[in-house]
Amino acid sequence: MITNIVTIARIYMKWAFRNPATYIFMVGVMPISILVPLLIVTPRAHVIDVIVGGMLFSVVAGGISDMSQNISFDKQTKKLTLLITRPVSPFEYLLGMSLGGLCYNIIGSLIVFLFAFLSFSITLSVLAIFETLIMLIVAWFISSCIGFVVGLYGPQDYRLNSATANILAFAFIFLAPAYYPVDAIPEPIKPLSYVAYTTHIAIIIKDVTVGQPVTPFNILMVFTFLIVFLGLSKAGVKWRAK
Repeated sequence: MITNIVTIARIYMKWAFRNPATYIFMVGVMPISILVPLLIVTPRAHVIDVIVGGMLFSVVAGGISDMSQNISFDKQTKKLTLLITRPVSPFEYLLGMSLGGLCYNIIGSLIVFLFAFLSFSITLSVLAIFETLIMLIVAWFISSCIGFVVGLYGPQDYRLNSATANILAFAFIFLAPAYYPVDAIPEPIKPLSYVAYTTHIAIIIKDVTVGQPVTPFNILMVFTFLIVFLGLSKAGVKWRAK
């Protein structure tokens, strides 16, 4: 099982080495180019919100977009049928593709983390850093599962599927309160923000970074999103295998 997962991950990591300019732009230039202007105009009290949003941007946008593009391309070129009808289980295929994306998308989050926290001299405990990384990985995995579902059930055309995934990715980042606090949302539509998993993950990371207790409700919601989209992804690949 581990061998299959690692092999599939290595296959989907190769694009970063074959396209270094695109890779550098995606994991470094794009997140920082969004982060810096926001940090300049944002009051000091909300700097943490912007930093957390920047960290989530890489794993969420990368997870949804990359996974959707990979799975839709595999589906269009019949590569998906080849992989899941070989001695590779659907779950191994899912984990392998996800792990391949994590290996380069998480770099963007770490760049934002180092840039922002060093620039503002923010100190975190080892435990807080570890908890933040755990939540970023969870955000990446849920995002990957969403991208997986979009790739499986979304538009048949590869380019249209990619556009759909990008719209979803930006919605989960910029319409949900990732770069800004939940309190900034007008009261009539505030309940809608809790439909997004990025809202709960952002709140958890913000609580961790400022030393506040994490609300069990947010943890429960993140776990719920994880189970739901993991189940949809596994069911989708099994259906394709049949």
